[in-house]
Amino acid sequence: MAKFIPPLFARLYLGIILALFGSIMMTIYVSEESINKSAMVDFHADTSYIFNEISTSLKHSGVESEAYIQSLPKKLLVFDIQWQAIWDGSPQCEACEYLYTLENSLIYEREDENLLAVYPLANAKGAMLISDRYHFFDDAHTEVDDDIKLQNLAILWQQHPEDILPLILLFVAILAISAPSIFLSASYRSR
Repeated sequence: MAKFIPPLFARLYLGIILALFGSIMMTIYVSEESINKSAMVDFHADTSYIFNEISTSLKHSGVESEAYIQSLPKKLLVFDIQWQAIWDGSPQCEACEYLYTLENSLIYEREDENLLAVYPLANAKGAMLISDRYHFFDDAHTEVDDDIKLQNLAILWQQHPEDILPLILLFVAILAISAPSIFLSASYRSR
């Protein structure tokens, strides 16, 4: 039976590898959740600001809510603004997943993974729908964006931390796993 138990150092090394793998997986999960939560909070703050500006303009203009919202540019900044004439508690999209309610807005995730904020208006039967706009780029534009991202790592980290975090964790894991073997081989050669 003792022949089936691996040597002490093999068990220690295997334990270290498993612990590193487990901590990397947990860190990726926690960081992804944190990034998603931060993105939702930022989305709510941005859409809330737009809603407050439009609501203030509505009060001062005296125009009916639906007509005013329909007259707005459909693509305001990076958001699409739509009007749902009859608000019955859910947006008119088939594959929207409810995420949470914050203050007076309902936040949904559409099937294209963009967020949608619904703001029911107090003096109207309808609701204002503000959603992320999906960006389409041509190939020339993408190449320019890739060059900019490669030149400035700080901007990449700010814009897409979920893309670079696993690479950093992989680099740290490789360093942590290879460091003991490099150290042991160097000390073995010196003997």
